Amino acid sequence: HDKTNVDDSDEAYEVETDEENSDDAYGADTDVDEDNVKEIKSRADDLPLPEIKDIFKGTRFLLKGFKEKENSLLERYIVGYGGEIKMYNSPSVSYIITKSATDRDLRDARETNKSVNVLHPDWIFACCDRLEIVPVHKYML
Repeated sequence: HDKTNVDDSDEAYEVETDEENSDDAYGADTDVDEDNVKEIKSRADDLPLPEIKDIFKGTRFLLKGFKEKENSLLERYIVGYGGEIKMYNSPSVSYIITKSATDRDLRDARETNKSVNVLHPDWIFACCDRLEIVPVHKYML
């Protein structure tokens, strides 16, 4: 065998150490000094937070016919803005939120509660976007 082209150095086996790899994000110091925490908290306390209006305060809603994800999102908006979710229609329910309703559904709803509004869910989002109760006429089913 001719050994003239064989590299006998250990270069191929060198391992990079943490000190040599200073660009490694995982090697960064993550300890937070207690003094820094106090300063960060005091600065955060001074940040203005938008006031969340209770636009649905005292208002009861019935959600009907939604898949779980849609239902959860609507609940989050309604409760986040001060409303209550009810499981059944009753005289205390102000709004039934649904994507569709037959004439019979509407009749049944109004037999239980003459003043209930049956509305498309876009009404909820419109109210939350404007931070006020918007007129219901274009969302009525």
